[in-house]
Amino acid sequence: MYDSLLGMIGDFGRCIVGSHLAWSKIPFSEEWKPSLREKYEVFIASLTERQTQLWEEFQRIRFAGIRFIPQIDEKAAEPESPSDKEIRAAESRFLKSLRNRKRQAYDDIVVPYHMARTSQDERAMSGELVSRFIFQRVLEMGYTNELFGEFDKGYYTNRREGARIERIGKKYQWISYHEALARLSDNFYMMPDYNITGPSQYEGPWEPSLRDIAPSHILVSKSPSFYGQGHEIGWLASVDYNWILNPMSMEWRISKDDFPDTKPLIIVRDSTEGVDYYAVEAHFEWVEPHLPHEKRNQKPDRRIWYQLRSYLVAKEDCESLFQWTKEKNIYGRWMPESGDLHNIFLCEYPWAPSYIAQSSPYYGRTGWTDDAGHNTLPVEVRVTVENYNNAANDYDNSVGEGVSCHIPVPEIIEGMKLRWNPNNSHWEDNSGLCIAFDPALQGHRYQGLLVRKDMFDQYLSNSGYLLIWTVMGEKEVLGEPTTSSGKWVEYSEVYQLKDGIPLGSRNFYEKPNSSE
Repeated sequence: MYDSLLGMIGDFGRCIVGSHLAWSKIPFSEEWKPSLREKYEVFIASLTERQTQLWEEFQRIRFAGIRFIPQIDEKAAEPESPSDKEIRAAESRFLKSLRNRKRQAYDDIVVPYHMARTSQDERAMSGELVSRFIFQRVLEMGYTNELFGEFDKGYYTNRREGARIERIGKKYQWISYHEALARLSDNFYMMPDYNITGPSQYEGPWEPSLRDIAPSHILVSKSPSFYGQGHEIGWLASVDYNWILNPMSMEWRISKDDFPDTKPLIIVRDSTEGVDYYAVEAHFEWVEPHLPHEKRNQKPDRRIWYQLRSYLVAKEDCESLFQWTKEKNIYGRWMPESGDLHNIFLCEYPWAPSYIAQSSPYYGRTGWTDDAGHNTLPVEVRVTVENYNNAANDYDNSVGEGVSCHIPVPEIIEGMKLRWNPNNSHWEDNSGLCIAFDPALQGHRYQGLLVRKDMFDQYLSNSGYLLIWTVMGEKEVLGEPTTSSGKWVEYSEVYQLKDGIPLGSRNFYEKPNSSE
């Protein structure tokens, strides 16, 4: 226990306590203090022109004998080091230019700053002090070697990463660690963030990334789509690709006639329930299967992939956006895309402070926008999806390999009065009817978001919105022979609804071999 926190091993003290210690040692009962470095910078900025010249001369002489960059030429002469007398004379000339308060500031600020042997901010809370508090609390809570020592020796590890089966003493450490963090957040300023001079504002445990167990879902592993595996939901696998009728050839990669049809992927029907869904975002992939007798890498691997995204747009703007976008190459992902959510719980979305703190352009959330990278859209649009991520870590056994999924943006959740159902992993209305879900959470190979069409049509009508879809894709040949042409085709498509049917404009852009 002692070694883990304060001893030679110190795995918990260094890797857990030290790496997440975002607080200062200045209590709320005292005023916030500038750091020694900040005081030093203020002192240098206050020097007059003459004082600055003398200061720079002093620094030049002081560091004249120090080689900061190794010489490439080993025969080059070593820089001549100034004598102590020369350094003291230069310092004396500078000090004579200072008066009263500046002279005192030099002794109080500049000398201690130059003598400091570390770049660490002296206001930072001591990790050793926090580790000592944790050790004391573990003992106060009743941990003893007589009770648990024999058991803990069987699970001893000096690895820095967490173990799936931990010793009992480590559990005591975790409890005490979180108590220490609670006491710090209640009583001490947080350290400044980046170049901010004042203390950071503590909003919640999501900011220092201190959350681990997510209580708002029962998912335990990453979507199978990350591995290209997982069973198919029959009514979702609506578009096949015939690899036999489209054999490998020198021109397959640039042929345009055999790209899978997108329209059946935009509106899909649950044949078991007789319900239609919009795919507002989805990622599709067709991979050529290997015959049983074929060995891996025996022939090039062919695949086709699509990325489908959608946008809310005002009814009066939909046609102009469609006409403008259909002349563009969507490939390159310059259109607005959904942002990633981290350190929030699904049941907190989108109303809690943990989400609101991330609801800004800094985190990739631009709301309604006409910004599209190097383009400016003719009208404003709103992405329909957010990406939820609950990443796996070594210290949380409630999640196997991490969980990620697509969820509706706040406007859709609030407009349709949706709520997250953690038992069924879908979004439902007040009656408990499933309105939206990510197929990957139901076992499908592809991630995306499906929204019930009849209910979404009603929401769009009441809100004055329409949907625009964009699709981009490509054929790929992995392990392609060098005799190939090296050319490829970028696939770009945009869709809008006309009388309930997707109407699209499909374009292909042939790209030459990089050597041409």
